[in-house]
Amino acid sequence: MTPAQAWLATTLPDNTTELSQMTDTQPDQSTSLPGVISTDTTDTSTNDTAEKDWTFPRPPPVHGDSFDNTNGPRCKNGYRLVIGNCIKLDATPGRDWIFGKSHDGAKEACRKEGATLAMPKTKELDVALRDLVKRGGFNKEHWIGMEKKDGTWYWVDGSVVGQNGYKGWNPGEPGRWSCGQYWTKSSGWLFSWSGYPMWDDDACFNKKRFICQRPPA
Repeated sequence: MTPAQAWLATTLPDNTTELSQMTDTQPDQSTSLPGVISTDTTDTSTNDTAEKDWTFPRPPPVHGDSFDNTNGPRCKNGYRLVIGNCIKLDATPGRDWIFGKSHDGAKEACRKEGATLAMPKTKELDVALRDLVKRGGFNKEHWIGMEKKDGTWYWVDGSVVGQNGYKGWNPGEPGRWSCGQYWTKSSGWLFSWSGYPMWDDDACFNKKRFICQRPPA
């Protein structure tokens, strides 16, 4: 174990598994991830809806087994199978604000691979992507496929966010910006590993990492 892995292992919650030790076996379904999820379609920015604490089963291993899977759906070119979708985290090197992409830039990068920005429309996929960003994306901000137009939030496929009754906003969000991301609300940069990423809004021109999604082959 490298020093970085040892530090990571000591800072993650007790009920998570160190990324380097993940296996292809199904995790213990009694294990839960912490976090706050809003499943009400009411806009949480109005504070009309009380936030609820949720616990839920840990999703299948986020690293997937699709690279050599010959008996089921497959993902290619660095994508991994997560809750029935092929998912790829952008591996931006160095400082995100220099090497990352704007929301439009991230959409174009995914489009070139036959994908879209990730659309975590269900609790199951949202939980899996949150876990992936937490452990595989260093808890950094990642663009996802949400945009606000004329006061309404849409997925990049044109469907309305929350029309199925599920929303995964951070408490008190969204705010006044127009593009969606995963963002971890924490007690400052020294404690950036202390929470789990949830939906947030930000200015679309900001550069950051992103998540692409496409159907399995």
